[in-house]
Amino acid sequence: LLPSNKLLGFITIMALLTGISKVIDAISDPLVANLSDKLNSKYGRRMSLMRIAAIPYAISVLMIFLAPFAPGSAWNAVWVGVFLVIYYTAYTFYYIPQRALIPEIIPDSKKRVGYYAVSTALFMGSSAVMYATTLFVSFFKQAGFDAITSWRLVFAIFAVVGMACLVASAFAFKENDYVKTH
Repeated sequence: LLPSNKLLGFITIMALLTGISKVIDAISDPLVANLSDKLNSKYGRRMSLMRIAAIPYAISVLMIFLAPFAPGSAWNAVWVGVFLVIYYTAYTFYYIPQRALIPEIIPDSKKRVGYYAVSTALFMGSSAVMYATTLFVSFFKQAGFDAITSWRLVFAIFAVVGMACLVASAFAFKENDYVKTH
């Protein structure tokens, strides 16, 4: 859906948009980490940010694939660029506090290794599903949907499942029951 022109003859629009988003992400990571360390909320330092970010994180993933303008339109590039920035920002507001929370709620290093093993296995399983995206798209195409709609349906399903996982994780427990801040 993005324009096919290349900047300087080799930089695609998607590469440029991703690069800009990654720079913003690199700047926001330490800022969010600092905020997460200093936050004082009745929901906890980490879970508060995760709860705020969960839904925008999932919705921004979907919106990247729902550019509403004609294929090749520069407006699609603007749309995707805006939602990539929102995606990386929401990702930072979710992931940075979540990663800081793990050692706080699982202080025993052996138990934490078990958590990381399960987390890695789930990551690998979900990655395998993502690698099968074209297979899912072909199912929708065979069901009579056009190519763009098929891709959008697959990513809508991924976004809904992802949002359910993010929200469940962000509301799974009361952080203050497990983590005592000074």
